[in-house]
Amino acid sequence: MRKIYLILLSSICFGQALMAQPPGQKPPPNVEALKVAFLTRQLELTPDEAKKFWPVHDAYMGEIEKTLRENKDKKGDELELEEKLLGIRKKYKPDFVKAIGEDKFNKMLRAEREFRDMIRKEMERRRGNGQQGKPGMRQQLPPQ
Repeated sequence: MRKIYLILLSSICFGQALMAQPPGQKPPPNVEALKVAFLTRQLELTPDEAKKFWPVHDAYMGEIEKTLRENKDKKGDELELEEKLLGIRKKYKPDFVKAIGEDKFNKMLRAEREFRDMIRKEMERRRGNGQQGKPGMRQQLPPQ
């Protein structure tokens, strides 16, 4: 697992195009390829599952991106945006469950979050904004 993360992070390091990307644009193809590889590995997709999963995932991500663009253009309410995104997840859940099952659907949501966090941390590290020695947001919140 550690080797996978090292490969992913080193691949990201070579993608300097990531830093030049204005907000709201689609990620460069190399980041998309990394995401595909990351999700495939995390979900342990069989070839049959992958054939069913990726078309659903592409439609799902298209709708997510469209909603994010629209919200950015309107500078909309954040709570309303979160509700729309949740609505999209709920809308696509039956299609994902049909393609890969409920357990892998839940695993996919976690894996996407992990991937976003990993990319965000790498971008912060590159910009020199790493929170070295400072507690992260999760560490500041009281335990539940």
